[in-house]
Amino acid sequence: MSVVTKRLLLAALLVATCLPAHAEIYRCRQASGSLLMTDDPSKFPPDCIPVEKNGSKGKGPSGSFSLMPEVQVPSVGSGDVEQAVREQRERLEERRDRIAGWRDKASELASQYEQAVVRRNEAYNSWSYDSREVVRKSLEEMTRIKKEKQQLLQEVEKARIPSPARQAIKQTLSAIPN
Repeated sequence: MSVVTKRLLLAALLVATCLPAHAEIYRCRQASGSLLMTDDPSKFPPDCIPVEKNGSKGKGPSGSFSLMPEVQVPSVGSGDVEQAVREQRERLEERRDRIAGWRDKASELASQYEQAVVRRNEAYNSWSYDSREVVRKSLEEMTRIKKEKQQLLQEVEKARIPSPARQAIKQTLSAIPN
């Protein structure tokens, strides 16, 4: 096979694989006025009225496209909407409170660590018999704070919170070495 024939065959193969795929979209309108679209008309609810497009009945191959609501959406005038909005606001408020709690905990740990370092350094500078106990307690507290820092970081990483909030907590905890 010549080089030209190979290139032509390759070009024909590329063109054949790049051809667009077509699927027919079926539409129907519910009694409430909402429009549903899918490639499989069997997914339509029984009360749905078919909508024709350009005079065709919309017959074609089935695929995987579907814009069908999975759950029944409450109507605007019902109390369900207000209840859903209240629940969403409560969840957001709980999330804000949880993030604020993590920020407070991070600040508290950083402050405690700084105080433990100061106590340890003062004990080193005034080295006496009593200062050995202060150094020991300070080192134990610093170790405990480091463990709490790691636990807090793991908890924050597992939670689905906005990146700026996560970064602010990490920045506060960066005052505590690993």
